[in-house]
Amino acid sequence: MWAGASHLTTKPTTEKGVTERKLLVLVSRALSINPLGVNVLGNIPYTNNIGRKEKLAEYEPKAMFEYRWVQRSTTDDDKAICEARVIVPSGDATKPNAALCDWVVGECSPATTRMTTLRGYQNHMAQTRAENRAFE
Repeated sequence: MWAGASHLTTKPTTEKGVTERKLLVLVSRALSINPLGVNVLGNIPYTNNIGRKEKLAEYEPKAMFEYRWVQRSTTDDDKAICEARVIVPSGDATKPNAALCDWVVGECSPATTRMTTLRGYQNHMAQTRAENRAFE
């Protein structure tokens, strides 16, 4: 968070930086989220995990993610498959939770990961991808 905040408080010194700053501010204002909830990749703004969770909390404060693991990765070279959905807990153990969406799949393998530094993190990536798809 602090690294991102320092990036936002430092005045951009290049035209690219100025453009990115304008995109961050525009998208964060349009979506009513913190500017740290927006990333700019290839001059295209994306809502990141922070921004998505902020909007989810605005939509339904008690909402949370529920997971089902189809396959966990046990080595750096295999695939992880995670299912996720957004739920609102019932607060009563005898009543089911309210699902806000169907189960969606997130998967990750070395073949679907561009950054080699993320190899070995297939479980985390599959879970994050499932969360993002459930949110959307």
